[in-house]
Amino acid sequence: MKMINERLASYGVGGLETEEILAIITGIDVFKLKEYINDYGANELIKVKDSLENTTKQKKKLELVYSLIHKVNMSGYKTKHVLNSSQKAGEFFINDLKFFKDEVFKMALLDTQQRIITVKTVAEGSIDQSVIHIRNVVKTILDNNAKSIIMAHNHPGGSLNPSEPDIQLTKHLQTTLKLLNVNINDHVIIADNRYTSFAEQGLL
Repeated sequence: MKMINERLASYGVGGLETEEILAIITGIDVFKLKEYINDYGANELIKVKDSLENTTKQKKKLELVYSLIHKVNMSGYKTKHVLNSSQKAGEFFINDLKFFKDEVFKMALLDTQQRIITVKTVAEGSIDQSVIHIRNVVKTILDNNAKSIIMAHNHPGGSLNPSEPDIQLTKHLQTTLKLLNVNINDHVIIADNRYTSFAEQGLL
């Protein structure tokens, strides 16, 4: 740590490597951080934090760092940000979901001009119809006067292929929301900083 502090004093933060900055903030061994970043990448480090053999306090500090990064990334997407294409939706949800270790299902509620009203977390864990409460989804849409939605969830395993439960859930929600004149503009799946779009694949 002494060497890192000397480099910080000489070159400033811009002269430090990612693992050195994280070591200063969290207290985790810099060589362990470098090893894991080389193996998994900086974006994936938070997902394997439990195997770093760090203390509870160090783990919490690492979580705080990644929470801050997430908030900074998402701060560029203000309310009323337009999501009028699959590419924009994909880029938005890559930033929103890339640090999650477990599966998370979200939906962006849009107005008549496809601007974001709000983004809600619908479920966490294994995503299928048994854990998605349709009534709560409908209530959230009506409470926010949304005219359309974009659904999104991540695949922590890295596959971009929609599963059969993904497809069936989307169809079920689509049928329900048609009765309310609310469109599902897209359903995007996020994995390894990439996305796939139901709309682009003709699955909507």
